[in-house]
Amino acid sequence: VAAPKGLFSYGGASFFAPLVSSGLNVAVESAYPGFDLRYTKPLNQDFSYANGINMLIEGELSFAFNGRPLTDAEYSKAKLRNISLMQVPIFIDGIVIFGNQNTSVSKLNRHQVSQIFQGKITNWNQIDEKSQDLPIVPVLIDVENFQMLGIKDEQIAKSTQYAPNYTQALRKVIGTPGAISFASASLVENQKLIKKFWLAEGNTKKYIPPSIDHLPNMKAFKDGSYPLTRRLYLAYRE
Repeated sequence: VAAPKGLFSYGGASFFAPLVSSGLNVAVESAYPGFDLRYTKPLNQDFSYANGINMLIEGELSFAFNGRPLTDAEYSKAKLRNISLMQVPIFIDGIVIFGNQNTSVSKLNRHQVSQIFQGKITNWNQIDEKSQDLPIVPVLIDVENFQMLGIKDEQIAKSTQYAPNYTQALRKVIGTPGAISFASASLVENQKLIKKFWLAEGNTKKYIPPSIDHLPNMKAFKDGSYPLTRRLYLAYRE
């Protein structure tokens, strides 16, 4: 493609960070000399999808990575400023449910995950009666991440603890007995101090591992057999 010349700022969802650290930007800039990329960190420390799109509308970004489709409200806000927002699906993302490595439970289904983050299951011995008497501590980055679990804001467990970013969320899970969270497979791929739960659809026991031989289970993510995947987008101003 005929890439433009110049310095282009990007930001938004943090799932792209492992890709950049693995050489994504270097490969792009090598293929298209003069097309330079610059990550722009939000000054308000709000790393939510909504703030990334707001930064795009405000002209702070040339494009934004987004973990969900654009909303009607975002299209409308942009239209009021004579801006047309566009989005392109660029990835299929596997979502990994992970927890403190000392948790005895190793397999969950989607129904149990939903019940946990709604506060309807509060102890690991409710999942497995042979498990230790250990309170479950949900850990999240932002409320909007619940969208991928089909949980509404008002249904979120009151015991949920929040972290400002995925690095802090991982540290909280690693250091908190009974803690559980979820993230993109790329963000937890190399984490050895957490437990990655096998996951089954609905209320079944057809468990699928999120990784095989310490690598993401790409085949299951791609063919849809893994129960929790989503589309990720790149949003830009037309």
